[in-house]
Amino acid sequence: MKNCHDCGVKPGELHKEGCDSPHCTVCGIQLLQCGHYPEGNSIHSGVENQEIKLIAEVLGLYTKWGLHCWTECSENDERARYDLNKASIIYYLALQKIRNKEGI
Repeated sequence: MKNCHDCGVKPGELHKEGCDSPHCTVCGIQLLQCGHYPEGNSIHSGVENQEIKLIAEVLGLYTKWGLHCWTECSENDERARYDLNKASIIYYLALQKIRNKEGI
């Protein structure tokens, strides 16, 4: 596990204000986009963005910027980007489920 690529915190520490890495614990989207700071701040998991990108690729999660927001699209769309928000949410929910099963 590595320190956050943006704010440098260690795994287990809260991300610093302005960091582009955390996803909001209130609504699930990128914290910089939702305005729920500080109550939506999250603890750095140590998971690298490359791992989240791999989850998005394997699951076929792609998005593009529409008129006023990000919208789902296919990987063949010329403006397609990995949907890191959805991939992160899936990762965190799976991790929580595993931890709950194992009593961690």
